[in-house]
Amino acid sequence: MGTIHAGGLAYVWQYNSEHGHTNFFEFTVSPTARLSFWSLVIGGTFNSLSLWAVSQTAVQRFLTAKTNKEAAKSVWYNLPGNLIMFSMVCFIGMVLFAFYNNNLTELNTAINSTANGSLSDTDNGIKPHYTPAYQSSDQILVYFVSLEFGVVPGIQGLFVACIFAGTLSTVASGLNALATVTFVDIIKPWRAHRNHGNQSTQSDAQDTILSKVLTFAYGAVCIGLAFVSSHIGTLVKSVNSVFGTVGGPLLGVFTIGILSKRANAGGAFIGLVAGFLLAIWITIGAMVNKDPTTGDVLPHAFALYRLSFMWYSCVSFLATVSVGLLASEIIRCSLPEERLKTVDPSLLATFLRPKGWQPPSTTMYSEDNHLQLSDQVTHSLLQHSDDDGQLLIQDDSDHDVAENGLK
Repeated sequence: MGTIHAGGLAYVWQYNSEHGHTNFFEFTVSPTARLSFWSLVIGGTFNSLSLWAVSQTAVQRFLTAKTNKEAAKSVWYNLPGNLIMFSMVCFIGMVLFAFYNNNLTELNTAINSTANGSLSDTDNGIKPHYTPAYQSSDQILVYFVSLEFGVVPGIQGLFVACIFAGTLSTVASGLNALATVTFVDIIKPWRAHRNHGNQSTQSDAQDTILSKVLTFAYGAVCIGLAFVSSHIGTLVKSVNSVFGTVGGPLLGVFTIGILSKRANAGGAFIGLVAGFLLAIWITIGAMVNKDPTTGDVLPHAFALYRLSFMWYSCVSFLATVSVGLLASEIIRCSLPEERLKTVDPSLLATFLRPKGWQPPSTTMYSEDNHLQLSDQVTHSLLQHSDDDGQLLIQDDSDHDVAENGLK
């Protein structure tokens, strides 16, 4: 319907082509260019990795899969849907651009979507499409649906319902993830430290209430950040700025842990803080030095402030990795005990693990659901005694006896 109102598919594509909106191969290497082939490919890769590889909302979904292959399949299954969604979003933008910026339109902001005077047809019988009086470019789609299709019963309610449904499904998982991480990684260790390692006396009902309170608190923070994001710029810029500020350093910490055998906790934490502060500095600098008319960063601003928002994640990632590795080496040189620590091979990338290394397994079940012991567990039993101090098994020849006795 929107394409028809804009003048047809051919006109939408032609008009966008004439104004350079279908140039998919802009190969400028300037990092200050808002969008280019390199910023979309390289910068978009870092944004996607931080979202799909290391974020809590993604990891908690991966952990529900039975195997790593099943988790990988879930990402591949999601790819077609994302391609279709992003293609539709881009096409909507093209339709709106052609609809409100054609040759029949007076490009002056009109009050309540009307011109100064009457909204009359032109000589050839085509009504001009006057630009609505919006405060943010993100509002133009809402204006378009309301003004052009508001006469269709239920269309406005359906449109608003779709917006809220998509928002709530995303925000709900994010709030739950934040509450879970805070409770498991901060509150529970703090309780154990306070109780000197003793088991906490808190009941499950109390923990549930605390989790709900945390979810409510994070929801309130998100509402406050929504007001702040309105000063960053458009929705696309706001989202990528947040991903770059938070996701880039987080991806850097995971990369240090997976690819470096010499990294340590102190160095990774220092790198995380450095990358996060750098991203915050760039984001705030871009907000302060913004042209109030166009919304773009002023041309005479500091170079990092003029950096495209698509590069935020990449820059904060590189800062985290560089500072983290350097700090890890300094800590290793300063603390001898750090040099004696060994890294669990299961935490490293597969190509960095020792040759022939296999992940430790505990138990497995045979086809008849009988419990079987792995070789590692059986070997451990061979070396230990039972509660009476007697050796469980004297030699490896009794391996089968051990398994049969524990079935």
